Amino acid sequence: MPWEPQFETGISQVDIQHRRLFDRLETVGRLAAQQAPYSEAEREEIKRSVYDLEDYSEAHFTLEETLMQENEYPGLEDHIKDHERFTATAKEMLVKLDKVLSADDKEIKSFVRQLYEFLQHWLKHHILVKDHQYVPYIHND
Repeated sequence: MPWEPQFETGISQVDIQHRRLFDRLETVGRLAAQQAPYSEAEREEIKRSVYDLEDYSEAHFTLEETLMQENEYPGLEDHIKDHERFTATAKEMLVKLDKVLSADDKEIKSFVRQLYEFLQHWLKHHILVKDHQYVPYIHND
């Protein structure tokens, strides 16, 4: 799923971070489409992808929530709940990660597909719907 103009919020910091997640989705998509066996380097890329979700969510959600709070966005609480669900799923994947990477390629592929579907759903539904709801409230100075 490539980055398209419809994903832009017009808030440069937010868009830069969203593009970073799209880049990660592209990497995960390539890994999900790949035929087994997974090399050591590919296993490291899977690991990096999951750890990147944790880093991304911390930095990006802090930015978004700060912008929404500063601009008195009325949907802030619901938006935070969405962020918490993303973070919880990312943490679940992190917990499973070592076990999965030491398993057979079939289990790794299943995990990578789940990761891909999770990210794709998030990007389509959260950014296009939820994030675009707060955009009119943000004042870019």
